[in-house]
Amino acid sequence: MVKFLGVIFLLVVLTFPALAGEGILYLNSGELKQGELLVLKVETTEHAPTGTFRGVNLHFIPWEMGWVAFFGISYWTQPGDYQLKIHLGEKEITRTIVVLDGDFSESHLTVSEEQEKLIRPSEEDKEIIERRGRDQKAVQNAYSNPITMPLWEEDFILPTTGWRTTGFGHTRYVNNELNNRHSGIDIANEAGTPIKSVNQGKVKLAEDLLVTGKTIIIDHGGRIFSSYSHLSKIEVVVGDMVERGQKIGEMGSTGFSTGPHLHWVIRTPEAFLDPDQFVGNDIFSLLDIPE
Repeated sequence: MVKFLGVIFLLVVLTFPALAGEGILYLNSGELKQGELLVLKVETTEHAPTGTFRGVNLHFIPWEMGWVAFFGISYWTQPGDYQLKIHLGEKEITRTIVVLDGDFSESHLTVSEEQEKLIRPSEEDKEIIERRGRDQKAVQNAYSNPITMPLWEEDFILPTTGWRTTGFGHTRYVNNELNNRHSGIDIANEAGTPIKSVNQGKVKLAEDLLVTGKTIIIDHGGRIFSSYSHLSKIEVVVGDMVERGQKIGEMGSTGFSTGPHLHWVIRTPEAFLDPDQFVGNDIFSLLDIPE
């Protein structure tokens, strides 16, 4: 039995009249936590499907007599029931997806006044505000125009070695004030520890940013991205095609950081995702449904 992200594939068989062809919808689960990935496949030979989840368009990729789509569940999505709608010609398939609470922990960080300015600049800190604006545009540009077809061929791997200091989705307090949710996983180790690409992909950003320090963003295709922040050294440039396990930089403490560590993110354009669900999974090939 095929498993994906700790859940068992749910098979729903739908038969249409002859003119519409036969459609089979596969879901990785009907219940997903905040920060998890919805994976679906529509087997059909008659129509290219379209669809929405929570009113947001799905992006289907042709795959083995069918179509697949990936959609990230944001950690800000309120728990509850949401509608998945798939259109095959004039036919509509609707399913209810239950979003569960991610049960995220809290994390508290104490930093200097100068460090705090990086994330909470006052009106007088014009240079910081302008720099943050430029950085945000650079990051948005990196996540725009995602590569359609997945580039990976093997399981995703961990990007480095060390010990975890902050987990995904933690409610982050800085100097006892609520700041945000933690968008990835922090892994600490000595400065200079090698950082590796978690899978094949194309470098979309390799730049020193104000808050995240020396940062790399990689597009793995299929609308899946990974990013690596606070590096001491970047060893790739924009446009490079990188291999799974290839060294791309070294761990550091640049930007808004209190010590050498890697801030590792995996996301789709619509949401940050828990990186742990990807490790050891080849999320595309798991959509091969056995006969």
